[in-house]
Amino acid sequence: MKINIESYLSKEEIKEICSEEIRRHIRDVVGEVSVSSDRERVLIGKFAKDLAKEGVQEIIPNFKELINSQIQSEIAKITLAEMFWESYGWKSNGNKVLVEVLNQNKALLDAKIKEICKAVIK
Repeated sequence: MKINIESYLSKEEIKEICSEEIRRHIRDVVGEVSVSSDRERVLIGKFAKDLAKEGVQEIIPNFKELINSQIQSEIAKITLAEMFWESYGWKSNGNKVLVEVLNQNKALLDAKIKEICKAVIK
């Protein structure tokens, strides 16, 4: 059975439906991207990221695992001297990491300090 769609819809209606379906398909492909006035840049950036990821995956099939193992290997090589060498340690990467870890565990540290102080006072 063959249906001639032009018998039911005008050329303008067909164009409008096609345009709306293309927009819907692009939204489905791109996902829920929240952008203000920079839609084109975000859309192209997302496409570029997806294409780059697929390209790298074709060249290096297990690139994520290789990157993770390389990161772990490099972290294992870091020494305490390297972490705290710059500017006597105060502006070094090691000090930044240490401060971040201490800030993330502030409540635990405060509780431990109070516990130690109570034990010393008794």
